[in-house]
Amino acid sequence: AALMLFGPGEQVGPALGALLSGKAAPAGRLPISLPKVGEKRFTQAQYPGQCPPPKTWCPKMTANFSEGVLIGYRWNDAKGIPSAFPFGFGLAYTDFELRGFEVECKDEHPLISFEV
Repeated sequence: AALMLFGPGEQVGPALGALLSGKAAPAGRLPISLPKVGEKRFTQAQYPGQCPPPKTWCPKMTANFSEGVLIGYRWNDAKGIPSAFPFGFGLAYTDFELRGFEVECKDEHPLISFEV
């Protein structure tokens, strides 16, 4: 199991204590996408960057951020490559039951309802 605290704020101590002691259940969702091991997301020019030839590493490397809007989950969607843990991934520590499904067409749009 992993517990990641994103933007914890000044009440991180009591919040973490409640999570670790079982007084509260973690139910958050990832605000980022985490890549699979070995994923080739960046070119050498993008990360870590490039140096003047013939060097491959130097103190002042130049990175070329050429990915445009294809960052995070957008890159995965555009390339058709699933991430290890996608944006919004998370677990709920309870059981849900769904029942009473109803589907109707209203003004040319589907209206779906059910009980949780």
